[in-house]
Amino acid sequence: MDAAQRAANTKQHRQQEYEKYCSSFSHYLPLWKVDDKEWVAQRKQTWNAIADREKQEDQFFVKTEWENRGRFFQRGKPRINDAVLYPDERIRLTPFDSVDQILEFYRAEHISHRGRLHENALRMTSYRLRACPAEFHRVELIAKALYNPKWVGCKEPMGIYDRHDYVVTCPRDAVRCYVIDARRHIRYSESSSREEVYRRSKKRFTGQERSYVEITID
Repeated sequence: MDAAQRAANTKQHRQQEYEKYCSSFSHYLPLWKVDDKEWVAQRKQTWNAIADREKQEDQFFVKTEWENRGRFFQRGKPRINDAVLYPDERIRLTPFDSVDQILEFYRAEHISHRGRLHENALRMTSYRLRACPAEFHRVELIAKALYNPKWVGCKEPMGIYDRHDYVVTCPRDAVRCYVIDARRHIRYSESSSREEVYRRSKKRFTGQERSYVEITID
C-alpha cells in the first residue's frame, strides 16, 4: 500500500469516526435553535462569560480545548478535527429543556459509565454555570432528573458476573460530598471570605454565584 492509499484510508476512517460521533447526539440537535438569532446571540454571550471566568482562574487553560467546547455549546456541531467530548462533558454543554431529555440521555449510556456521568453532571454543570444565573435552570433540570432519592443506594447487575453494585455511588460518599460542597458554598458566599479565597487559590467570587446545593437542599 503506497502513501497515497494510506492517507486516503486514514481520511476515510476519520470521516467514519466523525459521523459515528455526531450520530451519538444528532437526536438532540433541534435543541440548538441556530435559526433563532436572539437565541444564538444569548448562547454566545453565555459562553463568553463561562470561558472568560475559566481563563481567569484556570492556570492550565488551553485555548483550543475551550474553542472546541464552545463550538459544541453554541452550535452542537463539532468540526471533524475537534476532540471527542465525552458524555459527562456533553451533558453540561447541551441546552436541555426538560427532565425527560436528560433521563433519556443518561439511560442511553452503558450502565458501567453511568456512575461517572451521574457523579460529574450536577456538580460540574453547576460549577460551569455558577456565574450565569440565566442558564442555571439547566442545573435545576439535572437535579430533578438525577439527584433524587431513587438514585441513592440504587443497585443493578454489572460486569460479566452480573453482580449487583451501586449504579451511582455509595450513599455515605454522596452525603459526605454534598456536605463538603454545601459548606464551601456558604463560606464562599460570605464577603469576609472572598479575599482569602482569592489570595489562596485565585478564585474570584462576587457573591452572585450559585450552586446546586441551593436547589437540592431538601
